Amino acid sequence: MNSKSALAIFAHPDDIEFAAAGTLLLLRERGWKIHYFNLLSGCGGSVQMDASTTAATRLKEAQTAAGILDAKFYLPIAHDLELTYTVELLRRVTAVVREAAPSIILTHAPVDYMEDHMITCRLAVSAAFSHGIPNFRT
Repeated sequence: MNSKSALAIFAHPDDIEFAAAGTLLLLRERGWKIHYFNLLSGCGGSVQMDASTTAATRLKEAQTAAGILDAKFYLPIAHDLELTYTVELLRRVTAVVREAAPSIILTHAPVDYMEDHMITCRLAVSAAFSHGIPNFRT
């Protein structure tokens, strides 16, 4: 039995599908446990729907995508354009890293066209480091 796991930490619903779903599917086919974590709600992802309707729609889409990947789904921790690098949010991301216990974390590039993506990357990298520090409370 393979106990390896992979964790995708991306900003918005659909970022995982665009950037990492193929890799996650290949890992799952090889017996890896898959974890799916969008840090943001996706509330800014429509010009036709209001923010709450968009967030609810994007949440359902993300949960469906996680289901296709047979992945454990983690709820978002902020709304679009409201993600900041804070200790509070680092604690929340680190808690997910500790729970998932991944061998691989997939995330955005550190330099990107969108601030949400870069902050997500910074939080993911810091959580990958801090998860092994027992004195860092989550």
